[in-house]
Amino acid sequence: MSFLLHFSPLIAFWPFASGLMLLWAAAAALPILIHLWNRRRYRETTWAAMEYLLAAMKKNSRRIHVEQWLLLLIRVAILLLLAAAVADPFWPFLRSLTGALATGGQTHWVIVIDGSYSMDYRRGDESLFEKAKAQAAQVVAEGKQGDAFTLLLMGNPPQTIIADPAFDPGDVQDEIQSLRLSHGGANLSASLAEIRNLVGNAAEKHARLSDYRVCLFTDLGRNTWEEAASEPVARQLQSLAESGALLLFPLGDEGRENLVIESLALGSSLASLGRETTLTFSVHNLGEQPRTTQAKLLVDGRPVFERTIELAADETRQLEVRHQFETAGDHLVEAQLDDPRLEIDNHRYLSVPVRESIRALCVAGRRETAEFMQLNLNPFQAERPYVHAETADETALLERNLNDYDCLFVANLARFGRDEASVLRQFVDAGGGLVLFLGDRVQPEAYNEVLAAEERLLPARLGGLATGQFTLTALGKESPVVQPFVANPQSGLFHLPTHRYFRLEPFDEKTVRPALWFDSGDPALLEEKRGRGRVLLWATAASTQSLDRDEIPPREWTLLPLWRNYPVLYQQLLHAAVAGRNENRNVAVGEPLEDALYGVAAHVPLSLVSPGGRSERVPMTVQGEVNRWHYDSTWTSGVYEARYGAPLSLSRLYAVNLDTRESNLEKMERSELPPALQSDYSFEDLQTPSLPGKTRPELFRWVLGALLLLLLTETWLARRFGGSRS
Repeated sequence: MSFLLHFSPLIAFWPFASGLMLLWAAAAALPILIHLWNRRRYRETTWAAMEYLLAAMKKNSRRIHVEQWLLLLIRVAILLLLAAAVADPFWPFLRSLTGALATGGQTHWVIVIDGSYSMDYRRGDESLFEKAKAQAAQVVAEGKQGDAFTLLLMGNPPQTIIADPAFDPGDVQDEIQSLRLSHGGANLSASLAEIRNLVGNAAEKHARLSDYRVCLFTDLGRNTWEEAASEPVARQLQSLAESGALLLFPLGDEGRENLVIESLALGSSLASLGRETTLTFSVHNLGEQPRTTQAKLLVDGRPVFERTIELAADETRQLEVRHQFETAGDHLVEAQLDDPRLEIDNHRYLSVPVRESIRALCVAGRRETAEFMQLNLNPFQAERPYVHAETADETALLERNLNDYDCLFVANLARFGRDEASVLRQFVDAGGGLVLFLGDRVQPEAYNEVLAAEERLLPARLGGLATGQFTLTALGKESPVVQPFVANPQSGLFHLPTHRYFRLEPFDEKTVRPALWFDSGDPALLEEKRGRGRVLLWATAASTQSLDRDEIPPREWTLLPLWRNYPVLYQQLLHAAVAGRNENRNVAVGEPLEDALYGVAAHVPLSLVSPGGRSERVPMTVQGEVNRWHYDSTWTSGVYEARYGAPLSLSRLYAVNLDTRESNLEKMERSELPPALQSDYSFEDLQTPSLPGKTRPELFRWVLGALLLLLLTETWLARRFGGSRS
């Protein structure tokens, strides 16, 4: 590089596309070195016959020297021209004066292709994304010799494919053809920021790139480009346009006809063996015309539902299918549509781990209370219960592996130790549910110190006791806990009195949701999501075992446990608490997959198989007896399978689904775009693009021609000079 710096004036006058190749010019010194070596390799010895020959040659010495120097210069020139041809020279003064794109080999082209999944829309066999790649490759081919190219795929986040300017059009075209569409949307603001970084990086490393052109290939979907009307993004566009040019290449027509599966869900929080459950999926016609389509639902690849449905413009239809899983383990549910225009959003997936039963552990300060909670969770004492509930005293929180259970029902414990609080936090963070009842043994100061401190577990601090006669009311009607009772006001939930409860002081109104209130205005039941799990805090007692001993005779804290529909309330509490148990199994495109194995101290090998069948090793982090893993390359929708090696030898299914906002194919109007975007460049049917200016001849071909001429000249002269001396 230091060698090239000495010749920077020459390079500035006559630029080269590959300046580093000029280092081969050092080979021009070889003929000179050989000449000097040949002069010194012989020792002079006086000899009478040679003296006679030398005297004869002195007559022709001047001619011989001229011939030798001429051959030496030609040979040096041959090597210099060879290095120049390899360095790909161009003539900067032949710049075209017609059009914005005729830049004469000093332009940095930023090729930007919209990678949002709406670009998979097709009429016929070719998608908009494939058209965009073909058009971008043609722009590269139309570039001038010596132009530089960088490549960006718009996404959320954007992906820089070529960060350092590339000068070989063939390599750039290969990278364009290898692009793969993401199954997400596109972030315009982040993409423009990345374009600014690419432009700045190119200007810093290659000062001769005097200007730049940003070519945007996009379908102008409103979901992406509506942001262009905002003031911050308009400033980004204007800034790029002031020192370069923004060239917009719109793709596709104005059509917006599309059908999409917007949701697929399980009717209950958890599925158990042999129990019928509801599978619900919704289909939305996003177009402006009525559509007819075939809707299917498959379980483990086997069709369980198929129906032809007719949808009016902008109509959403919800379909429900009753299904019973006959085997425990992971099952895959897939909803399908028949709509060839945008194939990506015709599928939606759901991973459903099926248990033999939902496991719950009931822990209470009094054995009778634990047994009462167990009875309400399994009121019919079935041999094959939907909920398998066990009872234990408070020592079980440390002695048992809590991750063997889906939900903990804890009632009227006087206090918690810090170790107990730690295992409860870990349990909830991993997706477990915690339902916590208070009562007459509770020490509020101890709860607040351990469970409501810095790493809090409770959704509220415990305040003072309220005494009187109170009934429940449902202000938080959106909570699933109270929905059956709101629909049936005569069920009795809102009539039975409560005489004593702790006033709850919620920490965060944004994350803590009241599900029930007392008519005094105090919250009775609070819900909060923590990690993947849920915590539900009940302000009063779980059973009639808690008594107000200030009264004579002592009075129950609440009469709700005497209510005949009390088991129904427990089922609602259970489902709300375990709602996050399998939350990590179903995520959106771009969200990470993560999971943990508990009670396994040894390292467990893990391979993750993506929807395309590619297997990838994923590292595990071991902390004590917990193995955790994290995988964030979920840019393709579909089913991912985690395969654990020995000693577990098991697999788990994970579903990654689209954010269906990108399925709305509404376009931005040209008039809505900022004036910084030049929109008068387009391709039609892949004909020659409307790029003003022509590609000038490549000078390296002329240099190679001169090199061939010198080779022939050197051969002829060497033969002629040699013959004349003989």
